[in-house]
Amino acid sequence: MELFLNLFCALVILALLGILVGIVIIYATTSDTFAVIERLSDEKYFIDPAKQNTKCPFPYLEQESSIDLSVIVPSYNEEERCKYCDVV
Repeated sequence: MELFLNLFCALVILALLGILVGIVIIYATTSDTFAVIERLSDEKYFIDPAKQNTKCPFPYLEQESSIDLSVIVPSYNEEERCKYCDVV
């Protein structure tokens, strides 16, 4: 009787491992790294007022950047903490 119980437990564990491996294989083969987003033709261009309202294409993320931008975000209550904020 104990042999059948051990055999049954081994089969249940093997079945659960098989189901887990199947789920991992299905997830790995069907998932994409990036979402597929369809863009309309109107969303690919913008109107540039600096160039007499001409229609210019939006740049892609893979393209080389045309400008460098730095953003400075002050800390919470920075003016109260800093002694010399009034001088600047």
